[in-house]
Parts: sequence; structure tokens; C-alpha cells
Amino acid sequence: PEIQDSGETDHIRDINQVSDINKKEPPIPQGGGLFSGKDGEEAPEAPKHVAADEFWDAYPTCQRKVGRAKVVALFDRITSGKVKGIAKVDPGLVVAAAKRYAASNPDPTYIPAPTRWLNEERWTQFEGTVPAKDSDQFHPGTRIPKWMKM
Repeated sequence: PEIQDSGETDHIRDINQVSDINKKEPPIPQGGGLFSGKDGEEAPEAPKHVAADEFWDAYPTCQRKVGRAKVVALFDRITSGKVKGIAKVDPGLVVAAAKRYAASNPDPTYIPAPTRWLNEERWTQFEGTVPAKDSDQFHPGTRIPKWMKM
């Protein structure tokens, strides 16, 4: 059946707001706000590997950038503190460091595999303050990466 315009200012109902007599389910909520349904239930969480995927995308491209599944698994283990000898680290910190590393335009010949970069805690090279090139002074916020210590 066609809907005729009566010229009146009646509200047009959304198909989700019209409830069928035989249905006992509430209408689908409109808007997509912070809450998804009845009784203030929170919306489902974002996918588990969002930060790991960001790391993969941020890491510079090279011939050793292979094994995405292994990299994602290692990233998740490192950021949750499940790798022996490596303290739990904030995922955002590692992603930001990978972005800084990529922005430094490293020679693709010398870019390590992402798993090696993570295992050797190389994100510590690219976190915090970077000292000026012409200064030999120590700057707070910088630290010597574990892999460089003897």
C-alpha cells in the first residue's frame, strides 16, 4: 500500500518502532550510543587485537615483515606482561614507538623482523624524549635499551 501525504504533521514511525502483536521483543534501539540495550548493558568491547593491528600497520615495510599472526600473538603477550624477562608495557607506547621508528625512514636492509624488534624491546629507543643531535648531555626520559647494555 502506498503512503499518501495528508499534509498533516503526524510523526512518521520508524519500522523498528512499530511493534507486532505477536512479537514480545522490544524495538531495536536507535542512535548507537554508548549503551546497546536494556538495563544499561554496555556495548561489546572492540576487537581484541586492535593495538596489535595498529602496530603491524605502523611498523616499517621490509622483506622481514612476515608472520602477522605470530607478531600479533607476541605483541599481545608482551603488552599483557606474559613474556619472561620483559615487563608489561602499554600497547599505545609500543605503537607510538613503531610509528616514530617508521617516521625515521630506516634503511629497509637493516630493519629487523617485527618479532625481533619486540623481543629486543627496541620500542625503548623511540619512546619519550629524543636528545638533540648536537648535544652529548643526558636527557631525562631517555634510557638505554636492554639490547644495548653489556
